[in-house]
Amino acid sequence: MTVDATGVGAKRSRPLYRDLSVQVLVAMLLGVVVGYVWPDSADTMKPLGDLFIKLVRMLVAPIIFCTVVHGIASASEAKRVGRLFFQPLLVLWSLSAGENI
Repeated sequence: MTVDATGVGAKRSRPLYRDLSVQVLVAMLLGVVVGYVWPDSADTMKPLGDLFIKLVRMLVAPIIFCTVVHGIASASEAKRVGRLFFQPLLVLWSLSAGENI
């Protein structure tokens, strides 16, 4: 009786197309190719880009708020709570100041 040990301890690697960094790289390359071959398509794609930017901006404030609430809830010292409160406010202020530029 023989035992095949090739499957023991061997880690199954995920297919390359399932890796997020590969997907982002392929999407960037496709974007460059489409922009080079069909430069007029940029005007057509502008609403999608604007929508993406607005969605990202819409998510920034709730993520910072949840981070601050979690930090305050998990902090034990008053000094640390003050630091956790004012740093995100500074980030939000700088983000809102950048919109006027």
